[in-house]
Amino acid sequence: MNAVVNQVLPMRLQLRSVRQVFSGRYKLLANTGVSCTILGSADAIQQLIMGTWDPRDPKKPWDWKRTGRFAACGLLQGPMLHYLYRFMDFHVKFRGPKLAVVLQKCMMDVSSAPLFTMTTICGVGMMEGHTLRDGLAEYRRKFLHIFMLDCLTWPPFQFINFWFLPPTFRVVYTNMVQLMYNIVISYIKHNKEIGLK
Repeated sequence: MNAVVNQVLPMRLQLRSVRQVFSGRYKLLANTGVSCTILGSADAIQQLIMGTWDPRDPKKPWDWKRTGRFAACGLLQGPMLHYLYRFMDFHVKFRGPKLAVVLQKCMMDVSSAPLFTMTTICGVGMMEGHTLRDGLAEYRRKFLHIFMLDCLTWPPFQFINFWFLPPTFRVVYTNMVQLMYNIVISYIKHNKEIGLK
């Protein structure tokens, strides 16, 4: 019995520590770290899926610089998400029954999605040596694909986010969804044929 208690007790302390990091004074730092990790992981997974990286084949090495560029976008997107949700939770006065409030928050969040995607496309492009103008042109070329992905992804996931989750875990949940979302964004970003006529 003591062995079980000794194993469960450290797990409870670890969960309490995680909760403190994401709800205390380190929340912004934690959210930024999670954003960097999720963006970088999404790009690495996308390289595996597309076969440009194969850990068993030395002729297909991992493009860690590309992954690093994606991860670096989290330094901007983490704080953007953090303050967007903080603004929506504490400063915007949504009115009406819970369903109406959740739908209003979803609409506000979904309307901000293009800003985050544009940040990724332009930010990665600039880190690759392109100009902001080139990044915006690439974003315009690929906008239809990105917009369709936004419409299919964010409304249902954000409904769950605002209906069921406490504010403390909103950025973490969004980043988990973003892992899947950013795998597709990485594909769109690095596929030269998307957006060409």
